[in-house]
Amino acid sequence: MKKIFGVIILVVFCMFINVKAVNITVDSNTKGTVDTNSYLITSRGSVDVDPTNIGNDTFSLYKILDAFYNSTSNVITYEFTSNFKKFLTSNSTYKNLTVGDYFNLTSGDITSGSTVTNSTLDKLMSAYTTYIKTNSIVSDEYLDIVTPVYSGAYLILPNATAKIYSVMVANVVFEPNNIGEWFLSNAFIVPKVAEPSITKSIGAIGDIERDYYLVDDISYYLVATVPRYPTNATNTVYTIKDTLGSGLTFAGVNNISIRDGSVTLTNTNGIFKDSSDNTVGSASITGNNLVITFYTNYITNSTITVEYKANFNTGAVLGELGNLNSATLTYSNDPYYTGTTTTTAVSVGAYTYGIELLVYDRDNMATLLSGVTFDVYSDSGLTRKVGTITTGSDGVGTLRGVAAGTYYLKNTKTATGYGLATTVSMSVKINGSVDGTIDGYYKVKIPTIKVATLPFTGGLGTIIYTLVGLVVIITSFMIFSLYRGKNKNKRLS
Repeated sequence: MKKIFGVIILVVFCMFINVKAVNITVDSNTKGTVDTNSYLITSRGSVDVDPTNIGNDTFSLYKILDAFYNSTSNVITYEFTSNFKKFLTSNSTYKNLTVGDYFNLTSGDITSGSTVTNSTLDKLMSAYTTYIKTNSIVSDEYLDIVTPVYSGAYLILPNATAKIYSVMVANVVFEPNNIGEWFLSNAFIVPKVAEPSITKSIGAIGDIERDYYLVDDISYYLVATVPRYPTNATNTVYTIKDTLGSGLTFAGVNNISIRDGSVTLTNTNGIFKDSSDNTVGSASITGNNLVITFYTNYITNSTITVEYKANFNTGAVLGELGNLNSATLTYSNDPYYTGTTTTTAVSVGAYTYGIELLVYDRDNMATLLSGVTFDVYSDSGLTRKVGTITTGSDGVGTLRGVAAGTYYLKNTKTATGYGLATTVSMSVKINGSVDGTIDGYYKVKIPTIKVATLPFTGGLGTIIYTLVGLVVIITSFMIFSLYRGKNKNKRLS
């Protein structure tokens, strides 16, 4: 299995700073069990944590080792604390662990602190962390940047936090010089931490608002940073939930694409696998909710990118309110127990608008015209038609779901007795009001002119006179012909 790469590591780097020789003080009422002539050391050193990157987080200390001093032999011995002994007894893997074994695991003064190896120290401390949380063990000290502590070894765990920490171990121990003097080494912890995050974009990564036509496919992008959980973590929840507004509908799980870094995973009905056939994530859609569950052991990069598509439905909101939606990332901030926390991405908006026409008689604005039709184009050349508007009995017609831009309205059918209106243009603006757009419709009023009804003069009058003239001519011709016929017959007789 490939090792996980990411930003969620807590490297515990313990530096021990030697100070001047000290006189060791003890509690004369508490004897050691390994050396019955030794007493519990009460001399104090300190645990110092680097404040970089930890914000306001605080920590609790759980003592692992007590230190005992025999002043006669000038020898210091270490014993496990009562709580740690109870843990060892309850754990089959570590029930035979000795103090010597422990110090060998920590390589002397410096702990490994690794979160990507299977080092026994990590496993031991992780197991003890789970024991502490499961059994509600009370901490020995509260650590806030710098804390004075008794000599010994301590497990350091964060208190309530949204960040991910591995276990940390600090050894506050005495070191001898060659003449038998003791120097107390204080622990300095430099935690390297990270806090997972999620961002949401629309149209392109980085954009938080776009405008669309009602029929457009809308692309959404989710980019989430991925924690590098310790390999021995028992709690690795990492889930993205995306909820669309009521005016939007998911295109389906087969339209989802997920990239692990730059590598696109294979999507088979919402199951996402890598090239080794490991299931990296699974997606499900229920109503307007998309849930993607990831299995972080198989994520190899520090970011996951999700792309999916959605469409407007009949409930799409028009205008400046937009169709808003966001996403949340829920992840384990306690790798060794049950804690999770949720972070929310900034909302993004999909905007669409409407066009409303009011057609009226130019000479009488109270006369509204029904049955008037306009074709709507998105270019002045009238080649890209986006829809048709026909007015109703109130003289109003609408086109729902257009993007911002300039539109050209060509009158193709008019009311009886009226001529065609001149082609007009109008502006639809994103997040800007022109002539009242509370309802999401940009409005334009278009006047029309009556076609004049001509009297029986001119063209029609001439026809009538022509007809009368023809009747007179024909009648005269017939009378003339009849008269000539009678005269001819008289001459022949």
